[in-house]
Amino acid sequence: MVSIGWPNSTEFDKITNLRNKPNVRKHFLDNRVLDTLQNRKWLDSGMKRPKEALLSIRFKANGCFLGTIGWSDWDVDMKTAWFGRLMIDHDMMNDIKPLLPKQYIGIAIDASMALRDFAMTKMEIGFLRTYLFINNTRAMKVNAIIGLEVIGKATRQLIDGTTVDTIEMLLTKAMWQNNNQQVQRG
Repeated sequence: MVSIGWPNSTEFDKITNLRNKPNVRKHFLDNRVLDTLQNRKWLDSGMKRPKEALLSIRFKANGCFLGTIGWSDWDVDMKTAWFGRLMIDHDMMNDIKPLLPKQYIGIAIDASMALRDFAMTKMEIGFLRTYLFINNTRAMKVNAIIGLEVIGKATRQLIDGTTVDTIEMLLTKAMWQNNNQQVQRG
């Protein structure tokens, strides 16, 4: 139901506005409000592609912007990257909800599965890693559904110097392949 790809200029301000919502930015280590002009420049040419990516999630039926997903610190030699940057625009979800099948898995899971599979096949990732704030139960659920497993906890520092407890999760290529084989036999 979704496609993911590099954001286009018509989506830059939508991304910034979504990221600046208090209920979204509270889940980022740098939880400051982003400057619209600076973020436009970063999205257009400041991102260190392909080492990092902030991709747009779009509804396939009409191309409307639904949110973002991406990665950071892609190390091609080590075959690792940190995945995340997942934000869903719930206002846009209300507009497309009537178009979704009743048993649909959800935009966040659909986009996460697409990025996971892209990472394993095209990026040739061996270890897909993520971390999330310990109280972010939605992110925990999405990551668990797509196959990541908890590997530990870590304390990280917010931009203001305070600390937050996080959960680290991992999906190896072998785990992904095993899950795919089980689904195909299913």
